[in-house]
Amino acid sequence: IYFAEKRYYEAKLYFEKAFTGAKVIENFSKREKIHILYNLGNASNQVTDFDDALNYFNWAIEELENGDFCNFDIQTEQIRLFTKIGHSYFHLGDLDQAYEYYTKAYLIDVKMFKEETRDTVMALRRYIGVTRSHQGQFD
Repeated sequence: IYFAEKRYYEAKLYFEKAFTGAKVIENFSKREKIHILYNLGNASNQVTDFDDALNYFNWAIEELENGDFCNFDIQTEQIRLFTKIGHSYFHLGDLDQAYEYYTKAYLIDVKMFKEETRDTVMALRRYIGVTRSHQGQFD
């Protein structure tokens, strides 16, 4: 609710409480844990705490890689997480890292969905282009 109302500080606090609770529950689903970490990263980005966001997104990637997920689920989550990591690096001014993560997300998306014109592919192309432009590379 807080996130939808753009009350990101409150949202982050509640996501942190949810994550603390999730860590003590023995059979808590990895999928839900990844979802909470993703939301913590998003809330952190919104309050310009980009280092925290990177920590949460990278933690979510670790959980994803150590989970028992099908390849489709892994790649779909990687697209979302790599894109968000790219955003965090972009806002930190680390354009090389932003470009790297946007490109990772783009390549996975294109490989998964082949010739489909998807909104995510178009958005990732824009992010890559903007990052290259800020780097002074216009090829």
